[in-house]
Amino acid sequence: MEDNEKTFPDDTLVTMFRGGDNHAFEVLLARYTGDIKRSIKKSTMSNCDTADDLYQEIVVHLCEKLKGMYQANGHFAAWLNCVVGNFLCSVYRKRHHETLPLKLDVLKDTDAAEGTLTAEKKEQKFIDLQCAVGGLPQDLCELVRMKIWEGLTYQEISDRTGINRSTVAKRLRSAYQELEKRMLAMGYDDALI
Repeated sequence: MEDNEKTFPDDTLVTMFRGGDNHAFEVLLARYTGDIKRSIKKSTMSNCDTADDLYQEIVVHLCEKLKGMYQANGHFAAWLNCVVGNFLCSVYRKRHHETLPLKLDVLKDTDAAEGTLTAEKKEQKFIDLQCAVGGLPQDLCELVRMKIWEGLTYQEISDRTGINRSTVAKRLRSAYQELEKRMLAMGYDDALI
């Protein structure tokens, strides 16, 4: 029967899982592991360990949701995509305060090679960051300048630009990821801060 399960529709596997067949969940998971991992990769620049941890958390979350929330209607893939997306948003919302906003006045005081970052090196790092920001597309550059240099909140940026608040946050996250790549390419092992 295990080989036959691989050909069952998703909704049949969900019903089997709810009936106590854990192998049905494994089959479902095997079908969609690639999609889940792509969603994680697309939404984060985290290292492999963090991505693996997120994957495990999502698997547990999906298991719980399948037992109680999913209603079989033939749209399992869309439901799964929505649940994974919402879970990732929730995780990053909780972690949001740890990563944003970026504070330029708190450039790290340590440099692995010399033990301290001199005022001259801090100034050079700040100049390099300004250049990296200037290399962003104009719309992202303006958002970053408003957030970092002017210290505006997402809502204030939204009010000023007419862009939805959540869109501002997404665009800034994208800009920060690009800035991090550029700073790493310039040899700063601690990226932005």
